[in-house]
Amino acid sequence: GTKADTTGLKEVGDELEKTKKKVGAATLAARMLEGAFIRLGEIALSRVIDFAKGSVQAFMDAERVERQLAAAAGELTETFKAQADAMSRSSAVDDERVMSIQTMALAYGAAPSQVESLTRAVLDYSARTGGDAVEATRRLLIGVENGGAGLKGMGVNFETTGSKSADLAVVIKQLGEHSLGAAEVNAQGF
Repeated sequence: GTKADTTGLKEVGDELEKTKKKVGAATLAARMLEGAFIRLGEIALSRVIDFAKGSVQAFMDAERVERQLAAAAGELTETFKAQADAMSRSSAVDDERVMSIQTMALAYGAAPSQVESLTRAVLDYSARTGGDAVEATRRLLIGVENGGAGLKGMGVNFETTGSKSADLAVVIKQLGEHSLGAAEVNAQGF
C-alpha cells in the first residue's frame, strides 16, 4: 500500500501545485483588476475635479460679466434719462414720452448710439406734423421691420439692406433731414 499511498500523495501534491498556480494567477488578476479600478477611480476623480474647477470658473466669469453689464446698464440708463430730460426741455414733449421713444427703440434692437438720433428725428417729425411722437416711433419701427412699407407718408423711401441696424440708420437719416429742428422751433412757441 505504500506505493499507492505515494501515488495518491503525488496526485494531491500535483493538485496542490495546480491550485497554487491558479490562486497565484487569480491573485495576480485580482491585483491587476484592483490597479485598473484604482486608476479608473483616479481618472474619474480627476475629471470630476476638473469639471468642478471649470464650473466654478464659469460661475465666476458669469458673475463678473453680470456686474459689468449692471454697471454699463446703470450708466446707459443715466445717459438716457439725461438725454430725455434735455430733449424734453428743447422739444416741449415731456420726458416720460421721450423715455417711451427711447425704450421702444432699444426694444426694437436699435444700438444705444442710434437712440438719440432716432428720438431727435421722431420728435422733429412729430413737431412738424403735429402728430404724437410715440405713435410716430411705433409707425417708424414697424415700417423699418416691413421693409419700408408705410414710411413714404413720413417722407422716407429706402431699399432694405437685410440689416435692421443699417435700415434703421437710413430711415433715421432721411426722417431727420425732412424735419430737422422742428421740435425746437415748436418748443420756442411755448
